[in-house]
Amino acid sequence: LIHRLRQGIIDRARIDELRIAAHPRRRRYMTEQQRPFGRQGMERTVGVEPLRPLDELAPLVDDLREAPVPVVVVLGNHDYHRGLQDEFHRILRENGIHSLEGQSTSFEVRGKTIGIMGLKGFGGGFAGACVTEFGEPETKAFARHSRLQADILRRGLEALDTDYRFALLHFSPVDQTLLGEKKEIYPFLGSYLLAEALDSVNADGAFHGHAHLGTERGTTPGGVPVRNVAQPVIRHYYNIYTFDTPRRAPKSADAK
Repeated sequence: LIHRLRQGIIDRARIDELRIAAHPRRRRYMTEQQRPFGRQGMERTVGVEPLRPLDELAPLVDDLREAPVPVVVVLGNHDYHRGLQDEFHRILRENGIHSLEGQSTSFEVRGKTIGIMGLKGFGGGFAGACVTEFGEPETKAFARHSRLQADILRRGLEALDTDYRFALLHFSPVDQTLLGEKKEIYPFLGSYLLAEALDSVNADGAFHGHAHLGTERGTTPGGVPVRNVAQPVIRHYYNIYTFDTPRRAPKSADAK
């Protein structure tokens, strides 16, 4: 999942607006040898001789490295399934891409500062149907990891002394953006604890992927806008979202 702060787009916006382009990473990239076949060629290669994970990453890195704007990335469950998340992070970061996991980054655009806290997040479920730290060790470990991820998100957002504060996630903080998915798998698509973390700091917005059959728009109980930018949901290479006045003043302003 990739989010771009596009300076060119912001330059054409009202001075009191912030626009963010959200771009979902395509799950499979072609190598240079496969590119001449076009889109149909990519489909032909699937299931014939699967690309090695690092081969898939190389064309993505080539595209993002040439971007004239900052690029911020979080990895997803497919990346972790392969056990190559550390290698992915290393390659992305070596090429100037902000690949985050429990870290944050910030930029200045037209006199405003934008902070992004990046975290994969985790499942756990939502109000009325969520896992708790009770029972077998495996169940408690699942619930504990969900809680710890939310704690990391909250602390990271609190530490951002910027005008705007956004969360970049893979798992969803609300069940509204999961509509279209089977309810039986909601506990594996997100956690309400992530929404509580967003609300506790009055974040300006959150973006996630993972729920490919879900819905684009949602809101936390505290009013934080949430957008599911999985490619099958937005059906574009990227979407542009506009934000007006920040939801809260930065810490430096609060102290005055």
